[in-house]
Amino acid sequence: MDRIREQWKVFDECSKELALPVHHTIGNHDVVGWSTKSPVKPTDQDYGKKLFAERFGLARTYRSFDHKGWHFIILDSIGQNKETLDYEGWIDEAQLDWLKKDLAATGRTKPIVMVTHIPFYTTWHQVMGGPDLHLDGKAIVRNLHTFRKLFDAYNIQLVLSGHGHVVERIEIGKVTYLQGGAVCGMWWKGPVFGKPEGFGTVTCRRDGTWSWKYRDFGWKARK
Repeated sequence: MDRIREQWKVFDECSKELALPVHHTIGNHDVVGWSTKSPVKPTDQDYGKKLFAERFGLARTYRSFDHKGWHFIILDSIGQNKETLDYEGWIDEAQLDWLKKDLAATGRTKPIVMVTHIPFYTTWHQVMGGPDLHLDGKAIVRNLHTFRKLFDAYNIQLVLSGHGHVVERIEIGKVTYLQGGAVCGMWWKGPVFGKPEGFGTVTCRRDGTWSWKYRDFGWKARK
């Protein structure tokens, strides 16, 4: 736990340089102890998502807000495998009930951006391991099929995600799924599929259109 708290201190120092409002999305590395390799036990007071929520003053790890004509939905895609106690991609029932109500309140015309750490779709595992590779429960949100049809009734323009460290754009129907790379690239060892370490920026315009750009920030891995 001491190492975790030290990492939070480093994050806090870096965040001081940000001049814009920040809405954080929980990822698998933000959950304490949900790993087969973690020494933190379920009996620890900081086990699970508690520390993340407390750090950012959140009543819950999913929420939504409106900004300049757009509706933004931040999801918690980190579930827990009850057998291994490791994380998996999952949207739980309480969150799905909330999502249905949130979409209904938003209406069918307002443009919507969803944000999730673990992607709904990805191809990079097949690129690495072959087209018939079976994805495990950590690579994608496993229960997407139970709520995917919700998207058809609303003006969901974008689903933003991370997790895989790749730059990826998938278009299905009217929805674009963007995976935005990583500032650490291949975990600080170099580029991923030739894409340098970096991050994506999305511009959402009042007329309902948007644009996306991947940005290289100049860092290079030590050889």
